[in-house]
Amino acid sequence: MRITSAAVVLSILFVGAAPVIGPKGKGSVKVTLKPADAVNAGAQWRVDGGNWRDSGDKVRKLSPGDHTISFAPIDGWKKPKDKTVAVVAGETVSVRGKYVQTGPPPPVASATPMAGPAPLTIQFSGDANDPNIGAATFSWTFGDGGTSFDEDPTYAYPIGTPPGNYDVTFIVTDNGGVQRATTIPITITAGAVSAVEQVEPSESAEIVVTDAGSPIADASVAIPKGAIDEPLVITIGEDITTPSDWLGREPLVELGPEGTTFDKAVTVRVPVSPAVANPENVRIIAYDPSRGAWSTDGITDIVYIGGEDRVITFKTTHFTFFSTLDTWTIQDLGTLGGATTYAFSINEDSQVTGYSYPFVAANWRHAMLWESGSPLEDIHDSTDKHSYGFSINAAATVQIAGYTQVEDFDEDFTAFVWDATNGMQDLGTLGGTSAQAWGINDSGVVAGQSTIATGETRAFRWTSGGGMTSLGTLGGDNSIATAVNGAGQIVGWSEDNGTNKEAAFRWTSGVGMVKLQQFSSAKYSFALSINSSGNSAGEAQIGNSSPIHAALWTGTTQVTDLGTLGGASSVARAINDNNQVVGSSLTNTGVTRAFGWDDTGTATMTNLNDLLPGGSGWVLVEAWDINNSGEVVGYGTKDGLTRGFLLKKE
Repeated sequence: MRITSAAVVLSILFVGAAPVIGPKGKGSVKVTLKPADAVNAGAQWRVDGGNWRDSGDKVRKLSPGDHTISFAPIDGWKKPKDKTVAVVAGETVSVRGKYVQTGPPPPVASATPMAGPAPLTIQFSGDANDPNIGAATFSWTFGDGGTSFDEDPTYAYPIGTPPGNYDVTFIVTDNGGVQRATTIPITITAGAVSAVEQVEPSESAEIVVTDAGSPIADASVAIPKGAIDEPLVITIGEDITTPSDWLGREPLVELGPEGTTFDKAVTVRVPVSPAVANPENVRIIAYDPSRGAWSTDGITDIVYIGGEDRVITFKTTHFTFFSTLDTWTIQDLGTLGGATTYAFSINEDSQVTGYSYPFVAANWRHAMLWESGSPLEDIHDSTDKHSYGFSINAAATVQIAGYTQVEDFDEDFTAFVWDATNGMQDLGTLGGTSAQAWGINDSGVVAGQSTIATGETRAFRWTSGGGMTSLGTLGGDNSIATAVNGAGQIVGWSEDNGTNKEAAFRWTSGVGMVKLQQFSSAKYSFALSINSSGNSAGEAQIGNSSPIHAALWTGTTQVTDLGTLGGASSVARAINDNNQVVGSSLTNTGVTRAFGWDDTGTATMTNLNDLLPGGSGWVLVEAWDINNSGEVVGYGTKDGLTRGFLLKKE
């Protein structure tokens, strides 16, 4: 039975605003220097005769117009010619400068193996590559902080070394103190390597898995000429991430080095796992380590070829883990006659509540009930202008909890429980003038907030036999209850004047209100949903003066940061009995999007918009609830109009 409630006060309806762009009227220049050996030898650049800067640095706040980029001279290298660039307000100009070696040839370095998962032991070999060098000393840096002064060292990348590219530099110093260096790439992968090859920037290449017994036999990656700037060790391996049954995510392939970005798209060809039921309908999704989330960014031209090996091809501009992802179906819940609908809660029978505008030309809002096969039902029977449904249970006689509002800006509300027989029942108050109901379980127990006679707000528990009772606070003046599970446990938020904090709580009969664990030095958390195991989801500050992220509480003593979709903030609206969480997050572009999260090893967010069929017309802004079947409701825009949605797997 459904026992969670998507609930939240209107003040946190949105998770943040788009970030402010830099100073108006100014531009930036970013310069990348090549090759790595020149950078190691001291290559630098500057703008208009200013301070010298390293490769990859950016100079900001430049006035629009022409600016001169010059390059530092270094022994043994011919520097690039000065370059004039046109700076545009609000934009960054990217410049590349390539040094050419003019002195003796660089030393030679090699490694066996060139790639693999940590812990990885590699035998390195060095050669001065100069028969006239005489006495010399040698040194190595391995890209992870490790060093050696042997000519042919053995080095072990320890367990826990993050996957990615590691530049290994071999330096030869002659008896006159003159140094020459060369750099070779090493790739650390997450899983075992099925194919590996070093690719040069000036060449195209195709890497193929030749092991006929491999699950990804005949998988290949085609690298076009000019896709990379430096030699790179390319790897193909099995994706070791855990599949997500709920989202329909199935591991496909790991391409390394993880985090590599290409100047030109590379073409990937790989067999699809037998676990994928309908490969012709799947999407391709990739884990983005920079965001800690799954994304379809940079993936194009997906074509299912089929055949005995069930081959799929796609293009990508970055390397990481790739998985197939089921395409879901989305249903517009319609309206009550106006243009707008919001969906906030779904029960185990797939019935939905929220609110909708009944008129096109008037800003009235009415609580609604949606069920498959029936038109949207207006359940508003109050003399107040507005009503909102925030939680729906799966009792034999379905009940909806919410509140009414007299006028648009009236701050006094009337909490209600609705059923088809009795209509909207006023739940009263705790002595004040306003109450709001946020959650209801299958036994009809309601959680919410009410003002008291002195004006403060208190979390409440309401039952049909006992009426409304206060749950108290954690020591402060105000508290809010947002959700209740089948066991009668209630979660929410309370002020805690003893520690000058605002904290999420869980209330249990006989125990009372217990503060949920907060992140170290943080001063704010808010629990919005609770499942049958007593696990909660909501939002929490991740440190003092830090952003607010979606959070998962396991019991009362463990809190997990669920991350974001690349932006600064996120909020978890609901959690079901499978510990699947939905909510909304800012993205790296500053827009709010609905997310899904499940603990499947990688345990990261997925943008629910990536599940949509092509051409749907939808943008999913916020996911508000999820039932135990994994069906998700919330709101978004469809063809520019705000609508409630029901999202589920095909």
